[in-house]
Amino acid sequence: MPRRPRPAQRHAAARDRVVSLSSGVDNLIAGHPWVFRDDAVRRLGTLPIGAEVDVHDARRGRFVARGLFEPEGPVAIRIFTRSQEQHFDEPYLIACLERAAALRQSWLDAGDTNAYRLVNAEADGLPGLVIERFGAFWVVQPYSDLWSTIPEPLIDWLEPRAERGVLLRSRQRGQSPKLAVLRGEGPPDDARIVEHGLEYVAFTQGGVKPGLYLDHRDTRQRLAPWLSGKRFVNAFSYTGGFTVAAARQDCESFNIDQSGWCHDVARENLRQNEARGKHHFITEDVFEALERWTEGEVDAVLLDPPAFSTSRRGVQSNKKDLARLVTLGSRHLVPGGLLMVASNEGRLAWNEFLSQVGRGAHRAERSLRVLGKWGSSVDFPSLPAFPEGDRLKILVATADRL
Repeated sequence: MPRRPRPAQRHAAARDRVVSLSSGVDNLIAGHPWVFRDDAVRRLGTLPIGAEVDVHDARRGRFVARGLFEPEGPVAIRIFTRSQEQHFDEPYLIACLERAAALRQSWLDAGDTNAYRLVNAEADGLPGLVIERFGAFWVVQPYSDLWSTIPEPLIDWLEPRAERGVLLRSRQRGQSPKLAVLRGEGPPDDARIVEHGLEYVAFTQGGVKPGLYLDHRDTRQRLAPWLSGKRFVNAFSYTGGFTVAAARQDCESFNIDQSGWCHDVARENLRQNEARGKHHFITEDVFEALERWTEGEVDAVLLDPPAFSTSRRGVQSNKKDLARLVTLGSRHLVPGGLLMVASNEGRLAWNEFLSQVGRGAHRAERSLRVLGKWGSSVDFPSLPAFPEGDRLKILVATADRL
């Protein structure tokens, strides 16, 4: 289980494990799973990490939720239940895994796909924890110190469902991610996953990065027929996921990414799937490449920037640079061309995201007509009162000249 105090410690501190809040309670009642570290929470003192804390409504004097305590960081308590009878123990953990698996089996139309998210943290009752399937391997990814030790019952549950291994992708503060083997074997360099019948490299850079970001599975499938026979820009192309999906039919792509290794993996993905059409690779900062664009107008521009990226210009982010990126990309579109803009920045709300896209298009003297506002696939469920957990925002529009 996540790090929890010993029974004697739990008994001794039980009376101190109640926090009464006078503000933010309505959000918790609506389903928000975080309690931030305000003055009331600081009075909890030096509870051990993973201690169960009951949250009460100070105005009404009643129980609201129960969560796990984190001594550091802005989030002090991660809610896991609204029931006073429920505790974060082994039966609860197994029940969450079973329920998460049942949801994917019921609602995920995977078809010939063997890569998906099994556990999406708070939305699946396991705050701060992500578990994904990459073909023959399960990958456990902690996003909270609560999971600094992965509980054996969780590994025991995953192991018989893994063809080859259960892996841990962990990240210490200020360090690059690392991949470790929890059970079974580690992935070979040529490990593959299958998505809607297409093969992709499963892991890159020694396994510390996924070969494909799974939240865009639906996006790739929906965009592919629209890109058939078209010339398009795939900006921040990473390992070429959008391009590979579109290249089942003839097309011409311009893939821009400042990391040469991304292009190497993208070429391998295209080769493995016998891609059709003509595909160009531009190893350069995306902003600079779009500023100096000399390839004429294109039928579609796909903009999928990371939440943060670093170039010789400094740190770029969705929150401050998205409008400029839209301006640079949309000005190269043919009249009526397709613009796709995505953001996975949880702190960028939908209204701000749409506003930035609109401002950027206007500066390029383009008028947008929205075709769709998309999100992640059903294996990335979210909570209605938790916008921070609904990270992926996708706008698809046509662009005409003003």
